[in-house]
Amino acid sequence: MLRAAGLGLLAWTVQTGAARADACGQALANPEIDIRSEFAPPDLDHNRNLRALIADPAFAAARSEDFPYMLGVTQMSISGNLSMSIKGVPRSDGTFCWSVQRLDITLQAVSTVYIASEIQRDGCLWREVWHHEERHVAANRQYFPQFAALIRPDVLEVARRTLAAATDAEAEAFFAAAINRAAEKAQHRFEASAHDRHRKIDTPEEYSRVSNTCGDGEMREVLTRAGLA
Repeated sequence: MLRAAGLGLLAWTVQTGAARADACGQALANPEIDIRSEFAPPDLDHNRNLRALIADPAFAAARSEDFPYMLGVTQMSISGNLSMSIKGVPRSDGTFCWSVQRLDITLQAVSTVYIASEIQRDGCLWREVWHHEERHVAANRQYFPQFAALIRPDVLEVARRTLAAATDAEAEAFFAAAINRAAEKAQHRFEASAHDRHRKIDTPEEYSRVSNTCGDGEMREVLTRAGLA
């Protein structure tokens, strides 16, 4: 009904490509890494009807046995901006031994709140659904900075590698792809803990409160508009 859906896949602005994973030289002890988090104000989508929200496979994790209708759902999407400074040391075979000197990562999150189009804006049920979804947005805002802490160890492991490659473009593509894989691993761990936090908001008691606060009449009208009554 009103649960936060799964996180969107992490998307970097850096284009990645293939490169030879040939290590060279010693791993770096302390490449500089700066990871920052930005949480944007929530977006509102009031364009999807109740049937569309229920049927959307992207919201499968948000469905509940306690209430068969998805009046609203909140989905957080994460993207990232990555910039890096790398250094290449010439090798005897004409290639270079590349290493990461500095990484700057900005993690950006935005929560999109979907409210079924059959719910009339500014009515009682609208307010109750919106207030409920605001709790999910607040949970996302509170815990999203933890993602930076989760991602750092895996990113550091990648940043300490060296790579034998002919060009800086080849090396940058390799490091960017490896960093993205590390970020996705951390995101899966973050997503699991996020689902646990949102389940604490979506209790049977909360479903009952949201559904009954405005009386049966408004809820029946919404289901009738959706063709579900």
